[in-house]
Order: sequence, then structure tokens, then C-alpha cells
Amino acid sequence: MRLMSDQYVRVYEQDDKILGGMVGMSVQPWFSNDLYAVDIALFISAKHRGSLAAARLIKDFVVWAKQTGAKQIRPGVTTGAPGTAASRLYQAMGFTNCGSTFYLNAR
Repeated sequence: MRLMSDQYVRVYEQDDKILGGMVGMSVQPWFSNDLYAVDIALFISAKHRGSLAAARLIKDFVVWAKQTGAKQIRPGVTTGAPGTAASRLYQAMGFTNCGSTFYLNAR
């Protein structure tokens, strides 16, 4: 299969000002021949959180992911515990929480 692009980079602007952006990619996990779309970052300026900016970027990411042939779309939230505004937004948009992310300081 030939991908349109395996990288996703978009900014959301309004009145010639960038309010946020999203970066993602399509990947083939080691355990499957399927493609997954994953996010690397989603950022909305503090002043515009709660606006439609994040939802519009996520919707565009979903469209892009489907065009690449991704079998699953797997964004994550790594800036706080489940129940954050970002987690609630993804769930409101039809995503299901399917796991946890852990970290360990390496210092």
C-alpha cells in the first residue's frame, strides 16, 4: 500500500494567528501488518482551550488517518490523569480509553 503521507502536521489559525497545532504519524506496529495513526502532540494556546480548535484539529487528523489506510486511530493524553479536559474531549468525539501511559524520571 502506498501512503499519501506517513506524517501529519497541521496548525489551526484564526485571524492570521496560530491558536494551536497537531502532529501525528502512521505507523506499523511490530505485532501487525496494520497501520495505526498516532499523535505526537496536540497543543492549543491556553487562551483558546475550550474553543473548537482542538476538536477541529482532531477531526482533521481522523480524516487524514482514514486516508492513509489506518486501521486504528490512537491519540494519547500524557499531560495529566484521566478525566482531564483532553480526555473528555476525545471520549466525546467517540474515542475509547484503552490503556495507561507511565513514566519514570531518568535522573
